[in-house]
Order: sequence, then C-alpha cells, then structure tokens
Amino acid sequence: LEFRRVLFRSLEDAPRLFWENVVSTPENTPRTLPFDEAQKFGTKSTRVRINGGRVRLDNLFWTAPSLPELNLRLRAKAVVRGGSEGKAPEVLLRYNEHDLTQVYVSDPQDLHSFIICDPVDPAYQTGLTMDVHKKVRASLRARGKALKNRAESLGLRDRKSTRLNSSHVP
Repeated sequence: LEFRRVLFRSLEDAPRLFWENVVSTPENTPRTLPFDEAQKFGTKSTRVRINGGRVRLDNLFWTAPSLPELNLRLRAKAVVRGGSEGKAPEVLLRYNEHDLTQVYVSDPQDLHSFIICDPVDPAYQTGLTMDVHKKVRASLRARGKALKNRAESLGLRDRKSTRLNSSHVP
C-alpha cells in the first residue's frame, strides 16, 4: 500500500495518482470486448476443407447448419475461377487451443463473417484443450502399438498373413 503513495522521479507522482490523472482519460481508456467477441480474436487459425457438412482438425469434428451452404457457395466461386481441381475449397478455421468447444469458420476472402460451429462429440470436446487432446491421442497410439506388438508376439498376425499367402500359391 505504501508503494502506491511514494513519489517516483520518472513519473513525478505516485503511480495511482499518475494513473488517475493522466492515463485514465477517455482517450486512453482501454477498449474492451465482450467475452464471445474476444474469443474470435484470441484464436489460432488454419485452413481446412468442409467435408460432409463438418470441419476437422486433429481428428476433432465440428458442424453447423450453414456449412454445406458455404461449401456450395465456395465451390461455385472456384468453378468460375477455374481453381477447384475437383477438391472442396478451403475455409479458414479459427480455434482457441485452450477451449475446443466451438470453432469459427469463415470464407478466406471474407474474414469478417464467421460461422460458429459446435462439436460433433460435445461429451468429449466441451472444455477440451489441444494439449489434453494431443496427450489422449498419444496414449491411444501407444496402446494400439502395444496391442499390435502383443498380437505379433503371440503369433496371431503371422498365422493370418501366412494363411493368406499360402492361399494365393498356385
């Protein structure tokens, strides 16, 4: 408490008084955004394709009713420009890696309009972080590799492959 009342040479005032008199003027008032708006800007982004009315990132899926319409509109633009090459056009996917509950999808040419997408598996994705998701996936991969190694050690894999190979011999 005493710190706030002590005068500083560089400020020529106590920090609290300096803030009240100089910084907290209407011109210097920090702009704030509602939480939902701030979520859109505090995100990472990547380009993905819409497939079956869903977008995918690291084996997580989100959907929204307007994704198929956006996909059709972007495909029509791509055909006119001649750049689709048979693939679905890419959209910009914005996500908060600390909360993967919702993502925001937009046309790369129109970054100001967003489609809010909800998770396909809300029981898993609600409140999920990217760090936890990567740990879960690594654990599943390790478990799958252990099962594969166990099957090979028991000879289950070899028996099946030798049976297939012997059935093809003339």
